[in-house]
Amino acid sequence: MTAWTTASDPPSYDGASSASVDTVAVRLATRALGDGSSQVLITLDPPVEPRGDVKGQRAAVDIVCVIDTSSSMSEPATLPAEPGTRAEVTELCILDVVKHALRVIIKSLNADDRIAIVTFSSRASIAADLTYMDDAGKRSVNSIMESLRPSGSTNLWDGLKTGMNILNPLARADLEASGALPRMTSRGQLPSYSEAQDRLRLASVFLLTDGVPNVTPPRGHIPMLQRYLAANPLLSLSINTFGFGYSLNSQLLYNIAEVGGGHYGFVPDLGMLGTIFVHALANTLATYAVQCAVEVEYDSTQLHVSALGQSALSVETGVREESRRDVVHVPVGESGYDATQSPETGIRPEPRRDVLRVPVGELQYGQTRDFVIFVRSQDGEPVMQDVELTVTATYQPLSRARAHGPLTSVFSLNATHGQALETPDTATIVSQSQRLAFASSVLDFFPRDITSDIHATSSVTSASPPAPRPDSAQYLAFYAIVQQMLAHQHPAAADADGQARMALQPAHWSRWGRHYLPSLARSHLRQRCGNFRDPGQLVYGMASPLFIRERDQADTAFDNLPPPRPGNYDDWRGNGTVPRGGVRSAGSSSSRTRVTTMSVWNTRVGPCFAGECLIRVAGPPSAIRVDHLRRDDLVSTPVGDRRVVAIVRTRVETPTEMCRIGDHLFITPWHPICLDGSWTFPADVSSPSNAQCAAVYSILLEPSSDAAAAAVWVGDVLCVTLGSGAVGDVRSHAFLSDYLTVARNLSTFPDWFTGDGVVECGGTARGSDGSICGFIPAGPPAVLPSTTISILV
Repeated sequence: MTAWTTASDPPSYDGASSASVDTVAVRLATRALGDGSSQVLITLDPPVEPRGDVKGQRAAVDIVCVIDTSSSMSEPATLPAEPGTRAEVTELCILDVVKHALRVIIKSLNADDRIAIVTFSSRASIAADLTYMDDAGKRSVNSIMESLRPSGSTNLWDGLKTGMNILNPLARADLEASGALPRMTSRGQLPSYSEAQDRLRLASVFLLTDGVPNVTPPRGHIPMLQRYLAANPLLSLSINTFGFGYSLNSQLLYNIAEVGGGHYGFVPDLGMLGTIFVHALANTLATYAVQCAVEVEYDSTQLHVSALGQSALSVETGVREESRRDVVHVPVGESGYDATQSPETGIRPEPRRDVLRVPVGELQYGQTRDFVIFVRSQDGEPVMQDVELTVTATYQPLSRARAHGPLTSVFSLNATHGQALETPDTATIVSQSQRLAFASSVLDFFPRDITSDIHATSSVTSASPPAPRPDSAQYLAFYAIVQQMLAHQHPAAADADGQARMALQPAHWSRWGRHYLPSLARSHLRQRCGNFRDPGQLVYGMASPLFIRERDQADTAFDNLPPPRPGNYDDWRGNGTVPRGGVRSAGSSSSRTRVTTMSVWNTRVGPCFAGECLIRVAGPPSAIRVDHLRRDDLVSTPVGDRRVVAIVRTRVETPTEMCRIGDHLFITPWHPICLDGSWTFPADVSSPSNAQCAAVYSILLEPSSDAAAAAVWVGDVLCVTLGSGAVGDVRSHAFLSDYLTVARNLSTFPDWFTGDGVVECGGTARGSDGSICGFIPAGPPAVLPSTTISILV
């Protein structure tokens, strides 16, 4: 048996160029496979948060928002609808709501941050140059944003190129010389010089569009983007793309994000707008380092090395550069660690050694990046002694002065023949392997374009493939990894076995599946939480106080900012263009719903009632508070007493919409109730209003084939419980009324098996059609705040 000995976290080191910067710890773990090969898990572990006197202080950012202002952006925005309800058309158009998302970004930035706005329709235009986000700068950019109007076609490349030019010092000089940069009423106040100005600014492009480009560069979008980046090797930026609706070229948006080292977010309906933009901003602001890459150096005459998910990760092969700066070399030996620093000469590897390179891009505070490689002997025999891998992580911390360049840490991993393999991280290796295999299997459903005028790329092609056949090799491979994830209770199993499998069904594939799956796969591939709705993503970023703080602040800002005023875009017809389909997709503004709060576009709470309400029980007493209910309690139903199986408690940290029914019931708007013998939604009989409460509750009773047995009296009103099985009225729901699905979902929660039956829920996961498809486990328990609701009982 071959044993691998590994270098764990390096000791701290001092030096004029790096002493003030926390470094990335590189951890290696191994697992022997039955065929004589080994798996090696490479973990990059960045600092949890900024340290010392700047603890909690993040790097300054430059964000360029590239906004589609073509005619289709004037189409009305709709509220997400639950099955059985009609989607409401609002008085807002898509551009109005995009503006609101940008207001949240502006509100969340600090005075040292800058933002610019580029619009594109038939051609691109710089609406606002980079502006510092002090109060004056925020007012200036908000005023400019209000003036944006939809018109023309969709020249995406011109918009993207212009956005990158603003962040590119060489191209920016040409913009200034040509007068293309607008005169700003205020550029904000340039901060006085400080050490922070000698540090890197994080540069990011946010590209927002609702359609397919109809103006295409001769070489194509991806070759042009590759050419641009290759011609500007010193330009460090990420490109994040966001697609609205279903008339998208999602494959192109994914490709742009992949080549640009960013994220792709699919916004199927505007109920997803808040959660996707909140997370995109939080991930950006929590960035610790950029230009990160991992290289594995090995002797190809002895070893064959490959990466799990090699195509999806855009893995490259080649030869390591001969020199690098600030090298921390940690070989393994009897003396333990031997850390040295060589800014002048670095570590020069032996010649003619191959290298496998994984481009990582950005690292976030508190979030590891994990990769799995396979190592085997070229002759097929078990790996022998004296074989060595050298793993190198290179990265540029944003808190590090520009003049000192990137940091590089080199770690050796040696094989020692004849010792038993003992590694405590087998479960971690399996988990990370399943994550990578799942993301790769999803992307395998999309054809690969391996030709370009720069270099081979693994990007998804622009042509949308047909829905995968259940008997195809790709589907069988996907199904196999899903089953493995379920067997190991993988955190992403809920995503894999839920929305991902549903997205592959032909009816869903053509509408939303082909857009949703690349976005989901990219989140898991990069270990980034992209939204509140997909429960498998919620594990990412949970160890980062900076990410959590920025996410929660942006989330609150989105909900609490006044809703946008509807723009008067009736004159969009004047330029001779029409929205997609040739006609408006809704009636007159008088028939549209007025949006009074943006929380309806960003909700995590499902159908529930407030804990202070009284529920009828077998007694005595005849009624108790809902928040006092426990497993095995007997509650009254229309067909007799039924036993409680579980109580789903969802903590509410911000005001949420509730309806008051009569004097005794406070309930969420879409929890079915029975009035005068008919089942209806509370929102149909009472106007929702924002209220603060400690938590809301749903109840799962013992199973029954009679839908009437899944109803309880709360506040003297008959309310449906989970898993009713009802069909033909508003109680019917693909998830909430399916008893087995609900029970299976809740049984994965860590507190399902506790004695009191109270299951802590962090919110609801929603599918790409906006409907609830699962409950999300809550994070660590916290003391519930006091309620501010007064309920008459």
